[in-house]
Amino acid sequence: MEIFNGILSLLGGVGVFLVGIFFIRESLSNLASNKLEKLLARVSKNRYVAALFGAGASACLSSSGATVAIAISLVDAKIITLFTGVAIMVGANVGTSITAFFAAAGSLDIALYFGVLAIVGIFVIMLAKKERTKMLGKVLCGFGLLFVGFGLIDSAFSIPVFETFLTDFLSNYNQFWLLILASAILSALMQSSSILVAISVVLAGTGAISAYDAFFVVIGANIGTCVTGYLAAIGTRQTAKKMADIQLIYNAAGAVLFTVLLLLLKDHYHIFTFGIKNNPAFEVSMFHLVFNLLSGLLFLPFMHKLIKE
Repeated sequence: MEIFNGILSLLGGVGVFLVGIFFIRESLSNLASNKLEKLLARVSKNRYVAALFGAGASACLSSSGATVAIAISLVDAKIITLFTGVAIMVGANVGTSITAFFAAAGSLDIALYFGVLAIVGIFVIMLAKKERTKMLGKVLCGFGLLFVGFGLIDSAFSIPVFETFLTDFLSNYNQFWLLILASAILSALMQSSSILVAISVVLAGTGAISAYDAFFVVIGANIGTCVTGYLAAIGTRQTAKKMADIQLIYNAAGAVLFTVLLLLLKDHYHIFTFGIKNNPAFEVSMFHLVFNLLSGLLFLPFMHKLIKE
């Protein structure tokens, strides 16, 4: 019965997530005004500013998946360009690293509080008289539904049967390629790399797996989370779908690069944690940050050559 409930929670979470994306996409298209376009145009002028914007949004939302999904919606609504959307995506990967530090410090997940936005949005839709205000309510509702969806997916994997399987697998099968593959699949199912990275941080902190093995879980999670982008791109224009493709290529390239570096530098892996030792949880958190930050810094200077509108 627990397994059945978990499957229902997983499917329900994906469904709610997609409804949230639909609300945001439709509302932003109607709300797009000259002022909003001018504001985003300023961000669009500099890829690094756009990346910082994405990092800040992802840090506030504690979710790169939600940030990327919103960016895809903005690209589809022609509010921002593909170039700007990709820069925001690169920054979102960096910003979500803060979630790993929260996990290491034992902080609480804030998704529950953002889920309240769905109720606020519904009240705005019901009580507002102006169509523009109702559209704003739909945006709030969409944001809230994103996190309600993430919460349902998270709860599906909090069921003892699934949680025990996850812990046993990660602690018993420590070949790097298995860790990356399993992490990518689980991250895709969860619709969140943050959840899986947080789990790996906790497991490393308790000694269930080594920090070095947890690094490969982080790498796989970054690949699996690309599924969120593809879900957000369902029913969008070709340009928005292209952004989802670019996210997969970007994350996969970073994964290959850091997998090779970790295998070559296994005895000196602490260079990826800025020398942090004897604290596995924070070692994993720091690696997550370094992995995403260096990947972004290597990619951003060449964006204009690799991305064509």
